[in-house]
Amino acid sequence: MPKRLDFCDSGFEGQFSAFLSEKRETKTDVNDGAAAILNDVRSRGDLAVCEATAKYDRFNISPDKMSFSPDEIAQAQAQCDPETLQAFGVGRC
Repeated sequence: MPKRLDFCDSGFEGQFSAFLSEKRETKTDVNDGAAAILNDVRSRGDLAVCEATAKYDRFNISPDKMSFSPDEIAQAQAQCDPETLQAFGVGRC
């Protein structure tokens, strides 16, 4: 159920603190959900990735758009600053 909190309300701080401390899901729920996605990807591959991406990220992608050529990767790297590439570990291996 949605909650509406208004910063100007006198009880905002207490309401906000209570909201932050509410338990939204259990570790088991998250683990079970992640395991189901991973098992689906293991068994159905890229199609399962595309379906999960559409469901959870609301982004539609197809298997033919999931890989990049070495030239595309090099072009993208050329557009990044060295600190960003270093943060991602590019070039270390």
